Amino acid sequence: FKNSKTKINNIIEILQSFNKDMMTTQAKRNYEESKNYDNDIDILKGPDVKSHPFDLMLEGKTPKTYPIDALVPSDFYYLHFSNIRDQIELSELMDRWGTNFFHLMEVSSTDSMTKEKYLGQLCLKVSELTKLFGDKVIDDMAICGSDPFIEEGTDLSVIFSVKNKTVFDLNVSRYFLEAKAADKEIKDETVDISRFKVRAFYSPDGKVSSYSCYVNDFMVYSNSREAVAKIIGAFENPRKSMAKADDYLYMRTIYETGAANESAFLYLSDAHIRKLVGPEWKIGRQRRINCETSLRMV
Repeated sequence: FKNSKTKINNIIEILQSFNKDMMTTQAKRNYEESKNYDNDIDILKGPDVKSHPFDLMLEGKTPKTYPIDALVPSDFYYLHFSNIRDQIELSELMDRWGTNFFHLMEVSSTDSMTKEKYLGQLCLKVSELTKLFGDKVIDDMAICGSDPFIEEGTDLSVIFSVKNKTVFDLNVSRYFLEAKAADKEIKDETVDISRFKVRAFYSPDGKVSSYSCYVNDFMVYSNSREAVAKIIGAFENPRKSMAKADDYLYMRTIYETGAANESAFLYLSDAHIRKLVGPEWKIGRQRRINCETSLRMV
């Protein structure tokens, strides 16, 4: 048994050394290849694929939409909860079961604490908020973003349809106070985006990055100023919003708004998918993989 254990340990050491050598070689290769990235991204074009004729497919149909749809840019992914209670149930299910399941699907068993990082950035505790308020203060809720690189780091926006602003603001304000007490270097400023006053609450290291504002009866939180600007832009120019996107409207003729059996609705728009297969996102994805490989090696 001792000899077998020694052999196993030796094999493990060899495999670890081999893995380290492979990562070192890959990191060097990535660095050398990056020297050749001198093309202007503006001259690169993605696949030329025709869309379905959604405008014709919508003829004679008038699908209903949620008011919150008007704030979501048409090229964002979009996760909508029509009932805040459903968000609570899904969040608890993912906490108990989903996280462990996804770890089985990953090459490494590291826990990136993704949910905690994003909520910490936004100074939000969504599950606590929804449990505390329920549907008395919050109506429906949307989560959206420009790309799916969640684990690596990307913009993430949460939009609440608020029924009672006084109660909502009173409870949310304490999360900002807690963050400020934990980090004295946090900046708390107000910036103008179009005609809206946006609260910019951020730390120099980016660990906290929260941009928030009311857009009528909707409270928008995002870790990206640019994302907030796009959300406001969609609200001010409806043609840029999901509420006016023909492909989304067509899907709402199939999955009707307000259906009793709909707990959550995840939609990847035609414009969003086109971005993901375009050169900017393909190159961005490859660079993220290269950086992650180098960081894991370190």
